[in-house]
Amino acid sequence: MLFRYKKILVVFIAILLIAVLAAPAHHAGAYVSSSANIRVGLFYKSGSKDTTLDTVMISSVGGIEIGANQNNAYTKIIETPYIVNAYVDIGVSGYHIKLGQATSDVTRLFDDLNTYKSMGFEVFPVCTNNNLWQLWEGCYLSQGDAERAITSKIIPKAGSGDYSVALPSTYRIIIKYSNGLAAIASESQQSFLMIKSTFNGEPKTVNINGDRYRNAIELRKYTDSQITVINQLTMGDYLNGVVPLEIGTVDTPFEALKAQAVAARTYAIANHKHEDQGFDVCNSTCCQVYGGYDVENLATNNAVKATEGMVATYGGALANLYYFSSSGGATANSENVWSQSVPYLRSVPDPYDNTRYWSYTFTAGEMTEHMRTLGRDIGTVNKIEVTMLSDSGRALELRVYGSNGSTVFKKVSTRSAFPTYLPSQIFSIGSGTHYTVKEGDNSLNSIELSGALVRTGSGTAAVSGVTNVFVKDADGRLVSIQVNASAQGDFVVTGAGSGHGVGMSQFGAMGMARAGYDYVEILKHYFTGIEIEKANLY
Repeated sequence: MLFRYKKILVVFIAILLIAVLAAPAHHAGAYVSSSANIRVGLFYKSGSKDTTLDTVMISSVGGIEIGANQNNAYTKIIETPYIVNAYVDIGVSGYHIKLGQATSDVTRLFDDLNTYKSMGFEVFPVCTNNNLWQLWEGCYLSQGDAERAITSKIIPKAGSGDYSVALPSTYRIIIKYSNGLAAIASESQQSFLMIKSTFNGEPKTVNINGDRYRNAIELRKYTDSQITVINQLTMGDYLNGVVPLEIGTVDTPFEALKAQAVAARTYAIANHKHEDQGFDVCNSTCCQVYGGYDVENLATNNAVKATEGMVATYGGALANLYYFSSSGGATANSENVWSQSVPYLRSVPDPYDNTRYWSYTFTAGEMTEHMRTLGRDIGTVNKIEVTMLSDSGRALELRVYGSNGSTVFKKVSTRSAFPTYLPSQIFSIGSGTHYTVKEGDNSLNSIELSGALVRTGSGTAAVSGVTNVFVKDADGRLVSIQVNASAQGDFVVTGAGSGHGVGMSQFGAMGMARAGYDYVEILKHYFTGIEIEKANLY
C-alpha cells in the first residue's frame, strides 16, 4: 500500500512538473503597476503656455457637491442644485469677516454655520492655509467696511467674540452662487476645492464653462497664474475622451481603435509630464488631446473597454509608445527625429499607410524674414538644400544659405526652418523648378525639371507651365509633384506624411486593420520587440 502511494505521488509530481514547464512564461511586464486614476490639466500654466481662468462656471444635472481634497482624502462640505462660479478672491468684494478660530472638527463647523445663518448672517466655510476650516461672513469692498460691520452687525447679534478681517489673497479661490453670495472658499496650498456631480444616475459629469467632464473637478490657485482646473477620473474614462480625438471614428476599424487605446493608455502611464503643476497629463498635443465626455463615441468606448488594462512592455518594463498621423511610407528611428536611440522605436516599412502628400511655396523674402524671426540673420536667402537624409527618407540636416552666410537645421528642427511648420521630415526642395533628388548611389543632387524630358503615356515630353510629374519615392512608389515653371526664385517644398514619424502610424494602423491584422499584430509591427500585457491597476 505504501508503495502504491509513493507511485501515485511520483506520477503527480511528474505531471505537475510537465505542466509548469509547458506553461507560457510570465513576462516581467505583467507586473507593471499604475494608478487606475489619472489627473488631467484642463486649464493650466506650463512654461509660456497659460490657459488658466479668472472665472469658472460650474454646474451639473442633478446638482453638485463641493468639498476639499486634503492629502488625497476628500471631505464633502456643501451640496447645491444651483450653478456656481469660482473666482480668484482679490480686489472688489475680497474682504471678509473671520468668525472665531479655525478648526479641524467639521461637525462643529456645521453646527456653528447653522447657528450663524439662523441669525441672518451670510456665512460660508473656508479651508485655511493650515488645512483647518473656519467660518467667514460677507463680501466687503474694503477693510474699513468689514471692520464697521463687525461693530454694527456681528457683535449686536452674536455678541463679543474673536472676529477679524480677512484681506484679499492671490491664493484664495471663492465660489459664489449666481446671486453673489459666497458658498465656499479655500486659500490652502495643500488642500484644494473639489466638485462632483450629485446626479443619481449615469453619466455623472460636471459642466465647466460649457463642457462636460466625468467624475471630479479640482480647482487650484498658484501665485503666477489664475485658476488651474484639473479633471480627476479613471484611466478608462480618460481614454474615452482621448481615442476619438487622436485617431478619429469615421470608418476607423475596430482593431485600429483598440491599438490606439493601448498606445494611449501606455503613453499616459509612462508620461506624467506635469506633476509640478499638480496633475499628470494635460489635454493638448503636448501629452494627448483630451476632450472630456462630450467627444465620447460608442465605438471608441468599446475599444477602450475591450483592451482594459492592456499596455505595451519592452524587456520587462513599461514601453513609451509614440504615434502620429501618416508615415509617408516608412516610420523613423527615434534618434533620427529626436536624440535618443530606443530599441523598440525602429524604422519599419509602412505599406498600409494612406500617405498624405503636400506642397508649400515660399518666397525668398518670406524665408529671409523667417530666418530673422528665428534669430538667424544670414541676409537674403538664396538657396536651401537638404544635405543629409535618413534611410527612411527623412531630412537629417538642412542648410539655408543667405547673402551673409548660412545656417543649419537638424532632425526635427528641419520642419521649423520654413514660415509654415512642415507636416513631416520627408520633403524635397526645389528653387522654382529645381528639385533635390537622391541618386542611385544615395548622393543628393539638384536637378532642373523645367524643360526636362519626362516619360508620358504617349512617349516623352518637355516639362513646361504647371505640370504634375510622377517620381519614384524611397519604396519605389510613384509620387506626384507639381512643377511650376512660372515660380522662378521661389522655394517649393514638396513632401509626404504627417507627424514626427516615430512609432505607430495611425493611417497605417487603419490600413493594417482593414487587411485583417488584430491590434496586437498592429502594435508589434510598429514597436519592435514589445509585448502586450495587462497592467496591475490599483
